[in-house]
Amino acid sequence: MPNGRILRTRLNVARTFTDDTDVHNVSVYGTPEGFQGCARPGQSFSITSAWEYSVTRNWVLALDVLYQRDDSTKVRGVVGDTRAAFSPVAFNQESGSSRRLGVAPAVEFNWNEHVGVIVGARWFVAGRNATASITPVAAINIVY
Repeated sequence: MPNGRILRTRLNVARTFTDDTDVHNVSVYGTPEGFQGCARPGQSFSITSAWEYSVTRNWVLALDVLYQRDDSTKVRGVVGDTRAAFSPVAFNQESGSSRRLGVAPAVEFNWNEHVGVIVGARWFVAGRNATASITPVAAINIVY
């Protein structure tokens, strides 16, 4: 920077790819006892832009800006015993896609070039199928 201080930035773009998975009985997908079928978790896409500004040799201000989009998870199958006298009941469920935007401001203090601590919070505003949340964060960094 013109004042001699350091401004660092990074950009992270990530995408997940998913495949079907067999599901039997009660599961994390909300299926009931007796379910037989499959689930296809939705793919995710995220972008994170991170910024760090060194105020002094020891103090750093940090800010991350985050965007995340998750596609709908689909669960398909039947509930019931196919050998029983009654017909199994079809089970079809979708979670719906979601989007959210967040920021994570933080302050970092470095005692020396090997040891530092960073404290901040991650704040997501309410988005599509996503509630607002604030999560405190802290980390001790030790590098040798």
